[in-house]
Amino acid sequence: MDCAAEERLVRLALEGRTGIDRLAFDLPARRLTVWHEGDAADVLAALGGLRLGARLERSEDAAGVPGPSPADAREGSTLRVLLAINAVMFVVGAVDPDEVFRLADRYFAPLAAQPAPPPVTTREPPQLGERRFTVQRDAQTPIIAMAGAYETFKLIRGENGTAPELGPLVFGMLAALISGLAAIHYLLRWLSGHSLNIFVWYRIVLAAIVVFWFLNP
Repeated sequence: MDCAAEERLVRLALEGRTGIDRLAFDLPARRLTVWHEGDAADVLAALGGLRLGARLERSEDAAGVPGPSPADAREGSTLRVLLAINAVMFVVGAVDPDEVFRLADRYFAPLAAQPAPPPVTTREPPQLGERRFTVQRDAQTPIIAMAGAYETFKLIRGENGTAPELGPLVFGMLAALISGLAAIHYLLRWLSGHSLNIFVWYRIVLAAIVVFWFLNP
């Protein structure tokens, strides 16, 4: 609770409740003093719904509790009137701007200005340089490997016609595996220190050659 808007939320949550006699706000210290009757846990439960991080510092008996001051009563009444006005504006939709300003001057002009909260200065930690991280995880799509194994099984059994020789088949699979891994390894290594501009220009030049070839048979 460090601004007037949060103070008004607290007033709407507490003022008018049975047993609440008076509220005193200290916005710079983020402290609220409540003169009330009954258990302090009920007051804390009412504030918990606002999610402002309310907690009980201390609770003590107070003799001769003064009633609410005229300014507090006037502000509480103003907030309730404002809530009713907002509800009517939401339902009706058509609002006269001059009437809105007149009502604002009528109900808000008498209210005393609240002290400004202390400024909050956010300091960014010093940037020591570029940092990179790599995320590694297991493959999530074994479907391609399963489909390849199934097609290889069908090929060995000769379901497509004649069964091929096992030696050349195994050699071709190993050669494809090694060459594929090597290509991926060196491509990723090359991309870590270079951009993709060469591939962009390569595709542009190739597309121009293809278009020229088909337009001039």
